[in-house]
Amino acid sequence: MRGGDRFLLAVLVVDAIVLAGLELLFLPLRVRDLGLTEAPGWLPSSVVTWPLPVSAVAALLTTPWLVRTAASLRPSLGVAGLPLLAWLLAVGVIGFAGPGGDVVVVNDWRTLVMFAGGALPAAVALGGQLGRPAPASSAGAPAARERDGTGTPEKKSEKKPEK
Repeated sequence: MRGGDRFLLAVLVVDAIVLAGLELLFLPLRVRDLGLTEAPGWLPSSVVTWPLPVSAVAALLTTPWLVRTAASLRPSLGVAGLPLLAWLLAVGVIGFAGPGGDVVVVNDWRTLVMFAGGALPAAVALGGQLGRPAPASSAGAPAARERDGTGTPEKKSEKKPEK
């Protein structure tokens, strides 16, 4: 990998850690936290206590993007999976040994939805990127040779010289 690619990979890992922290901090968000103290007449009065799972939506959108971007740098498991691994470690460390020893993880369904919404789509994106065929290599390599569909190099028919 070139120096610019290594820098971009480091930025992607830092992004994964920052996003994990922000997703955990927005995990306990509820409708009343947005300034809505009283429900409109056409909604039930309990709407102000409804949870807003914006963390799950953010995790669902960002972690697969981080994995696909890392895989575009180099389609190997170590490089492409690094943002996902950083996100998982950051969720574990910040969530359970958070700032000042506080537990940031909320004890309800939103934590599971955020974790699943971040880890599963990123794992699918990782598998999709790693399952793609390798790009064609140099002219002498087997990937660049003509194939007959069976995986063996195609034999050219030899023409006998005419006398």
